[in-house]
Amino acid sequence: MISFAHHPAPRHRPLILAAKLWFCTTLVLAVIAPLIANGHPFILRRLDASGSIVSIEYPLLHALTPSEARWIGVAVALLLWVLIAGIGHLRRIRISGYFPGVLFGIAVVFAPALTSPPVLTPFDSAEREARGEIRATYTLIPFSPNERAGDRKASFLPPGAAASAGRTHLLGTDRHGQDALSNLIHGSRLAVSVGLIAAGIATLIGIAVGAMMGYFGGWVDLVLSRLVEIVMGVPLLFVLVLAAGVMPRSIEATMAVIACFTWTTAARFTRAEFMKLRNADFVLAARAAALPTRSILFRHMLPSAAAPVLVDASFTMAAAVVLEATLSYLGLGPPERASWGALLASATSDTGEFRWWLALFPGGAVFLTALSYNILGESARDALDPRSQ
Repeated sequence: MISFAHHPAPRHRPLILAAKLWFCTTLVLAVIAPLIANGHPFILRRLDASGSIVSIEYPLLHALTPSEARWIGVAVALLLWVLIAGIGHLRRIRISGYFPGVLFGIAVVFAPALTSPPVLTPFDSAEREARGEIRATYTLIPFSPNERAGDRKASFLPPGAAASAGRTHLLGTDRHGQDALSNLIHGSRLAVSVGLIAAGIATLIGIAVGAMMGYFGGWVDLVLSRLVEIVMGVPLLFVLVLAAGVMPRSIEATMAVIACFTWTTAARFTRAEFMKLRNADFVLAARAAALPTRSILFRHMLPSAAAPVLVDASFTMAAAVVLEATLSYLGLGPPERASWGALLASATSDTGEFRWWLALFPGGAVFLTALSYNILGESARDALDPRSQ
């Protein structure tokens, strides 16, 4: 039997595996960041004057916002689904098709019930533990991204510097005394959300516009082609800077602007594919059967034309990550949100002194994320291109 599956060259496989690993790592970190880097203790034991435990509390869980608890609940539900499905496959037990939906529904509805106002004043646990009032157990990185040290000497600490209560800043601190590693992990949430959501919206807009251009042709193609050319001529970074000055500086506004100006490539790819397919036999048969235009476009033609569009989406994701980092580097990103660009901007102090750890680690994260998206896009293009097989 002849196989037409395309396998990448051996020298490219390590790069593709590394790109997939980095993508999965940033995605997991973005979801469970509050459980990895948090200044609130995971377990807090209140002590009396004699040092005996009076009560046990869980401030970290109560400090989660409803949205954070919901995403973490969905991640846990996904993990349980994979484990149960794997056990069922090994034991030849058939899992109901409704089981994943029920599991995710429970996570979405009941996970926010764990959240409530914090039982402690934010980030005072280290001082209270030093006074012997409590005994705390922290998560892996016992610092929140917005946890600022009151002592000015805590600013620009190098990697490995010690903090209060025996805690250590593994990657140092920034100008405000905030832990760099905590900001790096929480910054992945902004990068992943901008990359996935902005690129997803841009791809949907491009598919809709390109499908109309390629299927109808004529004056529809002419008008929409001029619209594509106009949008392509707009400098996106200038628009982002302008939008940051006149609109609320939020992640939603940034994603909306990026999506509204990066759909043109997807539209051109979709137009070219629909131009080739509109006279195909299955399309003519669908027309003869009097199927709705919506069904012909998106149910019959789109699956055959989606390959180059999906490849382009990975490159759009890389561009969105770089644009968001650039905007945050210029100080125009969402305020009070951990960002790789904002962390990179603090590498130079007010006196002009360069702090290498604040440039190397966030800059490397931006570079590796954009590079991994590009590598995955190129591998998908090679796998979907019949001429390369």
